[in-house]
Order: sequence, then structure tokens, then C-alpha cells
Amino acid sequence: MAVGTGTPGVRNHLVTIQQLTQIKGGSGRPVESWTTLTRAWMERVEVNRRAEAERLTDAQLAARSDVSWVMPYQRNMDPELLGIPKVRRLVYQGRIYDITAAVPRGVHDKIELFTMAKAN
Repeated sequence: MAVGTGTPGVRNHLVTIQQLTQIKGGSGRPVESWTTLTRAWMERVEVNRRAEAERLTDAQLAARSDVSWVMPYQRNMDPELLGIPKVRRLVYQGRIYDITAAVPRGVHDKIELFTMAKAN
């Protein structure tokens, strides 16, 4: 979906997706850095922790979140192809959200990202 054309009513939050990269620091050693991968319109859902635990699979029960984001499917965010929580994070209105779990919804339809907001 192109930036600036959010789906009315549902995906009405323009969120920046950042990717963890390594750059060469001043000493020549690798330094971790976050770079913008893309922006996407997403639906924001406040997560009830008990309901979340019931929805997630056993392997994901340890993952905690306070906000869930639902986005249209993008191959570069497919949790079945990439360890999303390890290499991606979200930024919305200047606040950083670490991804704790990523779950596909439907066949290449949507991806739900469970996140924890970082303290400012």
C-alpha cells in the first residue's frame, strides 16, 4: 500500500518499520544501528494480556505485549521467512515499539505484530 493512502477506519496509523543493521564504527568495529525499512498503514489494537495469551501459540506465550499492530502482508515482514522480533521494530509518533512476536493472519493477507512500547 502506498504511503499516504490509508484504508479508512481500520488501518489509519502510519507506522515506520525499522531494520537492525550493522555499520562500521569509528574504531572499525561493527556497531548496531536502526535504519528505516519502510512505512505502512496499520491498525492499532490495545492488547489485553490474558486475551493475548489465549491467542498466541505455546511457543509464543512468553512474549508480552501492550499494543498489537495489524498490517497488510509484506514479504519482507513475513514471520515465517524472517525472525521479525530480532531484526525489526516499529516507530509511531516518535515512540519506539519493540516487536515481541509476529503472527501471519490468513494466507499472505495480514501480519499481526505484538509490541512493547519502550520507556521514554
